[in-house]
Amino acid sequence: MARSRTELNILPNLTTLEWQSERLRPSLLLMGSTVKHFTVRLPNGPDHKISNKISNFFEDIAVRMPSLTYLDLSFDRPVREIEIRIVHLLQSLHDLQKVVVPVYCLTSRVIECLSALPNLGTIQFEFMERQGKGDDLDVQHFSPTLEESAFPALWDLSFSSHLNDATRFIGNRFGPNNLTSLYVHVLSAGEPSSVHEFITTVSENCKLLTNLYIDQFLAPDAIDLAASRTAYRLTWEDLRPLLSCSKLTSFELRWDVPLNMSQSDIEELASRWPSLKVLSLNSEPMLFIPAEPSPLTLRALISFAQHCPNLRELGLYLSATAADLTHLNSLALPPKLQPFLRLRKFCVGLSSITEPGPAALFLSQLFPLGCEIVPGVGWPDGFGMPETAGNVDVLDEMQRRASEWYDRWVEVDRVLPMLTRLRLEEREKRNALEDEVEDLRLRCRLLEERKALPEEMDGSCLVV
Repeated sequence: MARSRTELNILPNLTTLEWQSERLRPSLLLMGSTVKHFTVRLPNGPDHKISNKISNFFEDIAVRMPSLTYLDLSFDRPVREIEIRIVHLLQSLHDLQKVVVPVYCLTSRVIECLSALPNLGTIQFEFMERQGKGDDLDVQHFSPTLEESAFPALWDLSFSSHLNDATRFIGNRFGPNNLTSLYVHVLSAGEPSSVHEFITTVSENCKLLTNLYIDQFLAPDAIDLAASRTAYRLTWEDLRPLLSCSKLTSFELRWDVPLNMSQSDIEELASRWPSLKVLSLNSEPMLFIPAEPSPLTLRALISFAQHCPNLRELGLYLSATAADLTHLNSLALPPKLQPFLRLRKFCVGLSSITEPGPAALFLSQLFPLGCEIVPGVGWPDGFGMPETAGNVDVLDEMQRRASEWYDRWVEVDRVLPMLTRLRLEEREKRNALEDEVEDLRLRCRLLEERKALPEEMDGSCLVV
C-alpha cells in the first residue's frame, strides 16, 4: 500500500480510525489530517522496547492527526511507565474535545495537562476489560496543581481518588466548576464525615450539575469482611446536602456496606426532590449480612410515586417480607395517588424477598406496563473476595441467599406484566362504571327537580 499509493492520504475522507493490532506502525498509512476520532490499544511487552515504540507512535499521532477531537487510549500497563509520553501527546492536541482512558490513568500530572486544553469537554474512563485498568498506586496521591484558566470547556468528568482528595480537588478555586456530570470512583472513604463534606463541596462549587455518581468499588484485597460488620453506614444526614444541588436530576451511589435509611428519610428525600429522573441508592452493597434485612420495604415506592412524576430509573436496597406485603396489599393506596408514568427500570440488586406473588401483586398497583425488575449485581468478579478459613462460611451464605432472592425477583419480573394488564383493565372498567354512576345521579337529580316543580307547570321548559 505504501509503495503503490499515488498520494499521501490513501483515504482522504477518513474521519474515524480504530486500531486494535499489536503492530502500531502499519496504522501510519491510514493517519491523516481529516481524522477526528482515533481509538487505539497499546501493545504489551518489555518496558524498554515498548516505551520507545509508544513514544515514536505518539509523535506520529501528533504530527499526522493534529485535528483530533476524540482520543480513546486503552492499555494494561501502569500509566507511570508512559505518563510523560501521554502528557506530551495531549499537549499537542489543542482541538481535543473528549478523551477516554483506563480507570487508573488520570493521575495528577495527566489532569494538570488536560486542564489546559481549551476545547476539552469530556474526561472519561471505562471499567470494561478491553480498556485496561493500570495500577491504582498511580492515583493514591491525587492533588493536581491548577491554573486560573483551568478546564475552560469541561462539562463531564470522571476520575479515581480517595474521597478526601476528591473534595480538595472539587473545592479548588480553579477547579472544574462548570460540570454537568461528575463520576468519582472512590478508592477509600476516609472518615465517616467525608461523604457529607464531599457532597457539600460539590453542591457549593458545581451549581450546574445534573448527574452525580459516587462509586466505591473496592479491590478484592481491600475488602475486610470482619470490619464490615461494625463499619459506619451512610445515613440520610450524610446525603442531605444533595438537596442544595437545584439542577440535579440523577444520583447514583454504590458503597461497600448497606445504607442506614428509614421510611421517613425516603419520604423527605422524595418530597423535596420532585425533579428526580434517576436514583440509585446502593441496591447491591458488596458486603451485607443476610440475617439483617434492610429497614426499607416496598412501602418506600409509594413516596416516590407521590412526589417524583419524572422518575425513569430507581434502585433501592430493601426487604420484601411476606408480613409487610400482606399488610400493604390489604391497605388502600392514597386516593389521589397516581401510578408511576415514566418508570422503566427498578433495580433491586441484593434486596431480600420471601414470596414473589405478594410482591408482584403490590407492584402491579404502582408500575406502568413495561417496567423492568432488575435483580442481581453488576460486579465483574462476583462478591470480589477470596475465600479464606475465616470467611468461607459467610461467603457461602451470601451466595446462597443472593441466588434465592435473585430467582424470586426474576419470577416477580415474569408475572408482573400480566398483573399490570389486569390492573389496567380493572381501572378502565372502574372508570367506565364511575362515569355511568355519575350519569345516573345526574338523571335522578333532574327528575327530582322536575318533580318538585308546581303542578301548573307542564315541565316543557326546564332550565338546568
